[in-house]
Formats: sequence, structure tokens, C-alpha cells
Amino acid sequence: MFCQDHVLVLGSSKLTLVVRFLEHTIALDDFNKSVCLTAALKPLSAHGAEGPGSILSATRVSVASQDNQILIIFNDLITLARRSYKQNNVLFSGDRSLLGRIVDFGPEMIHRPSNSPKTFQFDEDQVYNKTKTKSKYFPSTSEQSDFDIAVKDGVKGAVLGVFEDGYWPGPLMKGLGTLMNEPDVIVATVSYGFSYNMRHRIDGVVPAGDWTDRDLMMLMPFLLASNMSREEISDFIATPYNEI
Repeated sequence: MFCQDHVLVLGSSKLTLVVRFLEHTIALDDFNKSVCLTAALKPLSAHGAEGPGSILSATRVSVASQDNQILIIFNDLITLARRSYKQNNVLFSGDRSLLGRIVDFGPEMIHRPSNSPKTFQFDEDQVYNKTKTKSKYFPSTSEQSDFDIAVKDGVKGAVLGVFEDGYWPGPLMKGLGTLMNEPDVIVATVSYGFSYNMRHRIDGVVPAGDWTDRDLMMLMPFLLASNMSREEISDFIATPYNEI
């Protein structure tokens, strides 16, 4: 059997993180491809290791899929990455992300995807510089000096860690305002944990309800190195998926 699709095996803790990067930077419709990512809790040499079975299952799902999506195969589930997360060695599927399950090492599909990820292109030569200095995460325990340093360093992409109601401490609003007054700065808020709910409470700040702090901080340097305008990047962060 000749298989033109792709299967990637990696550590399960980074599974959704890698998928989020791939699905927003690879336009699979251009290649008419499906990609499956799978992982295993036990090393391949351990007794009862599920790795070989996961690889076989992912290969069969990849061959059978006709949706040109990047899929996750884990815990015998077939799911998309949107709002999905792994906690305590269990993968929890996000809203409308569960597509099916694995039965006898093959796919038993239940749903078709209801959305597709937006994609963008980036300048590879610019990514390292953007990764090194141009993006920064601010928890609600930050101090004024953190914003002063960010302005001095020329930070262009900031991610605020807030509660899901969008609250940001009043004493830090001055520092936030100083950063936002800098040209071409993008600021987004993500909620702690995996609630994926975000209330818009700060003017000029993008509510990133489809992201975790790790997801957005990983992708921010690539967004800053993309060919999108500031407004287009903000729109992408706010709505990273198209409804089908």
C-alpha cells in the first residue's frame, strides 16, 4: 500500500501544541492531504506499550480521511485540536472537535469537521528575531517594571493571562496602557486553565477565547513574522477558525 499522507509520533504533552502550529501554517487543501499526529503514554520498549497500535491506527485514519484536516489520535479518540487539551494523561476533546473513535485499529467516524483552521504564511528569516525579543507573556502578578522593560525591548506581541471574566488588575492598567501606546503592538488575553471562555473587558485588547497561553505564545512570533497587517493578526487571534 502506497501512502502519501503523514503520521507523526511525539511526546503526548506537546500534542495539541504542535497541531495548533501545523494546522495554521499548512494549507492542506492545496495538497489534498490529511495529517495524523499520535502519541503514547508508555515507551515503545515498555510492556503493554500502545505506541505501535497508535501508529497503525493513525496510518489507517490518515488514509481514510477525506477532510484535509490535521487530526489527533490519542486515548482511542479521533479529534481536532480546537479547544482540546491533555490533562492527567487524558485527552479532552474541545467543543465540536470530537470526530470519532478507534475500533480494531481503524476509524469509526461519528462527525464531520464543522470548522476549518485559518492559515497564514510567515517569513522564516524573521522568526528567530521575533521569538527572541518581540513577544512576552504577562500574568496578572506582573509589575509596572515588567511593562517598562517590554517597551524598552521593543515587544510587539503581548499575551495577558487573566481570569475568564476578562479581569485585569487596575494597578497594572497604566503599564498596559504604556505598552499599547507603542506602534504596532498587539495585545491579547487568554484565560487561566482550559476554560476557553473569554469576556472582552479591555478596550484595544483581543479576547483570545480559542487559545491557551502556551498555544498563543508559541504562535505569536510566527504571526509577527507573517505578511498580515496588525488588524489582520488581531482578527486571526480572535477568530482562528472558519465555520464550514
